[in-house]
Order: sequence, then structure tokens, then C-alpha cells
Amino acid sequence: MAAVAREHSFRKGERIYGEGDPGDALYVIRSGAVDLVDGQGALLDRRDVGAGFGMSTLLRGGDFKNYITAIEDTLVLYLPGDVFRELVAQEPEFETVENTEAVNALLATHDSCAAADEIIKEMDKNEFTLGGIIHDIRLHKAHERIVDGKGKQVYVGSEGFAQYCEQRLKMHHRRAYALADIYVTSRLVGITEEEVAVVGWTKMMSIARVVTDKNKGKLLQFAEKHTVKELDGFITELKKSGNVSTRGANAKSRGGHSFTAIQFNVPGDRAEFCKQAIEMAKDKIREEGKPEPTDSEAFAALCSDYLAMAEAADISFDSMKAMVEARFPGALAASFEKGAEAEVPAKGKGKKK
Repeated sequence: MAAVAREHSFRKGERIYGEGDPGDALYVIRSGAVDLVDGQGALLDRRDVGAGFGMSTLLRGGDFKNYITAIEDTLVLYLPGDVFRELVAQEPEFETVENTEAVNALLATHDSCAAADEIIKEMDKNEFTLGGIIHDIRLHKAHERIVDGKGKQVYVGSEGFAQYCEQRLKMHHRRAYALADIYVTSRLVGITEEEVAVVGWTKMMSIARVVTDKNKGKLLQFAEKHTVKELDGFITELKKSGNVSTRGANAKSRGGHSFTAIQFNVPGDRAEFCKQAIEMAKDKIREEGKPEPTDSEAFAALCSDYLAMAEAADISFDSMKAMVEARFPGALAASFEKGAEAEVPAKGKGKKK
């Protein structure tokens, strides 16, 4: 292209083309930068070295729909339309296709890059909305209402939810959890779907981990004008200042409660015991009429009960038995029956022979 293109320079503030000018050339920036704005002066895009413009109008035919202005002294490679068409005829990889009505409708009012930005914004809004729907599915266990031809539930519990996401939504369940969590976090601090669409979904995933009522404005404003990498650096600095939430990292705020993440390793031969204890605790929580409990809630219940039992070392055998039966009915509590006749030693005294 460089062999057949012409160079043209523009001074800072000089308009390269405007609405109504013939769109019969392709431009590539060699140095400098330009702004693409619409008829009302709204900034659509800013482009610098290596970026091109004019392609969509050249392919579509007709006049330019927007304005391009140099924001600093700028040098461009300029490829006239007739030369471009000769290259297309010679090189099969440049072959064009007839656009769909939807594509033409967008290109009639937008530069192709601006059109892509609009589509991405809509995709981001849809992701945000999908997060809200997934949150509702989790909250009300809607996936458990799906039945097969024999009326049997297809997706049950947390494992069923994971299967539902992967089989019906065609996404990994971890991504579904992420969508729902970002939606909930955003709503808790008052971030709208329009604001999510402006900053983009990728940036929103970073913001959701640290956003608070106080810093949301600062985060959204920075995200709108900077790259994902720059945003991550900005968040790192915010963390150093302590002006962030640890939501998504160390703590999560949900429904007025604060949840702290605790990670630990369990020896392989003990892992199954831990899983069984958590499942038993979850069964008890269900019996109490609470919504589908999480592993975290079950673990918290186990810890709470352990502390209660440890602090009540002086309680009677019957009270201890009643406490264990209340939390772990069935096989575990039945072990007390074998020793019901034995006398429980008081705290600090030796065992009776």
C-alpha cells in the first residue's frame, strides 16, 4: 500500500474531511492523532499512529457521515478510491461481500469503528441484564422447575445449577456466577446498565471487585477515559490508599451482610469427612425453612455450633445430647444412645471408673 499511497500532512485543528464530503479515499495515520466526531460534535473515537479511517464509506460508496479533525500535527497515507479498487481487483483477499440490511443500516449513520462500539455497548448491556436474570434464577431456584418428559426434575441444587448453565445457557457456571455477582454488586452501589455500557463489561469486571458507594464515581470516570491496563493500575493505587471495598477479593456485601472469604487446605483423607459435615449442616438449614444454603453458610453454622458446644463444657449430658440431635439428627446423634447410662465427668474432674 505504501508504494501507491500518497502522503498528506494536516496541522493541529485542521479538518481532514466532514459530513457530505465525497468518501472516496482510505487514510492511515503515520504520525499524529485525529478525532472522529458526529454532526453534533460528540466524540465517537480518537485514533493515532497505525489506525485507519474512511474504509467503511469507501466500501459503501457515497459521502462521509461524520467529521475527522487532526488534534495534533498529523501525517497520513492517502489511498485514492480508484487505486484502492484496482488493488481489490488484483488481490482476492481484499474481495468484498454484499452487506446485510442490518449492517448497511448501521454504516449509513456510523463510521464502521463507531458502529462496532455501538454493538459492543449493546452486548455489554445484554451481559448486565443476563447477570440480573441469572441472579433471579439462583435466588428463586428457577432451574429446579425444569422437568423432563416424565415430570422429573432435570436440574437440582447447586450441581444442577452448574449443569443448567452449561447445558442450557451454553456457558461455564463460573462465568454465570460472575455475571450474577457483578450485577448484584453494581445494583448495591447504584451503578446503572447505561454506565456499564459506557465503560464496557471487561472494565466492569475489575471495578466490581473494589467498588463502593464512595469510589464508584471516581472509578467509572477513570474507566471511561482509560484502558483496562490503566484501570487496573488505578485500582492498585486505590487499594494502597484503602479507598476500596474488598468485595470479590476478601469480602462480599450481600443483602446487608458482610462475607469474608477464608481459604484453607484439608488433608486428602479428611476431605470427605468435611464434605459430609457440610452436607449435614445444609440439610439442617433446609429443615429450618431457609433458602438453599451455600457451602459457606453450612461451614459458618458448623463453626458456630462448635463454639457453642466448646463454651458449654459444663452443661449436662442431656443438654449436650439435645444440642447435637438438633443440629445432626439421625446416625450421628444415635451414638449418644450407646453411652446414655454412662456418667459424664464434670469439668476439671477425672473420669469415673
